[in-house]
Amino acid sequence: MSKKAIAELNFKSELNCCQSVVGAYAEECGLDRNTALKIGACFGGGMKKGEVCGAISGALMVLGLKKGYFLEQDSHGRDRAALYTKMFIDRYENCFGAVTCKAMLGHDVSIPSERAHAEMEGRFQSVCPKAIEKAVELLEEILHEE
Repeated sequence: MSKKAIAELNFKSELNCCQSVVGAYAEECGLDRNTALKIGACFGGGMKKGEVCGAISGALMVLGLKKGYFLEQDSHGRDRAALYTKMFIDRYENCFGAVTCKAMLGHDVSIPSERAHAEMEGRFQSVCPKAIEKAVELLEEILHEE
């Protein structure tokens, strides 16, 4: 099954956008699925504040696990991670014109009444699957560019 299909299935099983993306790559990144889902648990809904889309957060987690650095003095690794982050976010923003849940959903989901409006309008079903799909597509592009 493709990463995109796994991520879509994750979202349909009521995982958040971040969990859907990072969960699709868990084993490939050396994590068991449950650990990956726990790591992504607090990033859905733009960290519940309508900020950076969880699909972006999940994709950046994967990029960090696959292309990141861990040595304090690794300036090359730090620069490479910054480049991958910028590359991903620029491409994502180019597709959607935004990177925050507030802008993409058209509602501030940190406010209960606004979240309710977004739910009534079906915004989570119409926007989030596309955001997850595009995050995985862009992630695949970037991972395979080298």
